Amino acid sequence: MNPHLFDPNHPSGQFILLIIAALLAGRVPLLSWPFRWLETFFHELSHGVMALLTGGRIESIQLEIRGAGLCVTRGGIRFLITLAGYPGAVIWGCFIYSSSFASTGEPLAVLMGMVLVGSGLLWVRNVESGLILAVLIGFFAVQFFIEDQTLIRLILRFSGLFVVLSAFWSAVSLVGRAPMGDSATLAEMTGIPAFLWVVLWVVFSVAGLMFLWVYQ
Repeated sequence: MNPHLFDPNHPSGQFILLIIAALLAGRVPLLSWPFRWLETFFHELSHGVMALLTGGRIESIQLEIRGAGLCVTRGGIRFLITLAGYPGAVIWGCFIYSSSFASTGEPLAVLMGMVLVGSGLLWVRNVESGLILAVLIGFFAVQFFIEDQTLIRLILRFSGLFVVLSAFWSAVSLVGRAPMGDSATLAEMTGIPAFLWVVLWVVFSVAGLMFLWVYQ
């Protein structure tokens, strides 16, 4: 057994402890809401980005307090657009985690601010979604007021891991249930059972966690 597995002063120990913290935080409603909103936003944005990349456009992005979301698109390659949500959230989570290795967190805060503000101005059409985006903007903006870069790195790594784990659990929650959402749409489009699409998303999420384990 790795002697550093639970050593908070060692990267491996920090990684395990952050995973445990993210799992525990996910069970506390008020505490977990902003991070769940972050995963939902990246999920829906990934649908939209794929629409743009395949020649379509984003009509609107909706976010709900309870954690659900919807991205309405027009045109583009529907199969790729539908497929992109869960993997996209994992990629965004890995990106946030990886950005913690930069000298400061300010470049990421600026980028996330631009993405969130731009999404709000272009595609958000209701107050609830706007309020959620405002909270997320504030979450990244607060990094400009924290001088302790070690704390900022921990926050970013926690946030990235939470997003990846949330994408994982969102996919796992579909196992054994009647086809619904993106998996049902993909099953209808391809004839491939919805369960296999769920398995694909779960495997992708695990691959994301393994990438971060190697990267840390």
